[in-house]
Amino acid sequence: MSNLNRNKSGLFLMELIVVTLFFSVVAVIVLKIFIAGEKLSTESQVLTNTVIQAQNAAQLIKSDSGKTESLCNYYGTEEKDGTITVYFDGKFVPSDDDNASIKMVVTQTTSGEIVGSDIDFIDILSNQSVYRLETETFTGRNR
Repeated sequence: MSNLNRNKSGLFLMELIVVTLFFSVVAVIVLKIFIAGEKLSTESQVLTNTVIQAQNAAQLIKSDSGKTESLCNYYGTEEKDGTITVYFDGKFVPSDDDNASIKMVVTQTTSGEIVGSDIDFIDILSNQSVYRLETETFTGRNR
């Protein structure tokens, strides 16, 4: 009788080890999926915020007939050498360049009555473009 109980407890211990190993492997897989989902969510949020800010900047330029005065006033910056640079922190609040993670660079070109604006968002750490919007504004005929 004693040998029978010993064999059953050994079998139970083996089953317990296999089940624990199975759940450990599944937990690692689920954790990797969760981390990948969190990263994808963060990247999506950054892209959404850059699109909103680019559209906002384009509308400010359009409402000012191609000039950048409204854009500079809204973001509290000024034009330097034909370029406007606005820095954003991680929550997309305009900030100084020390705390910034993304910068918006606006450059303009004029061709007759058309003002072209390039609005480019750049990740400061990787120095890669996150989003770019090119617009053209008709300034009106000179009379």
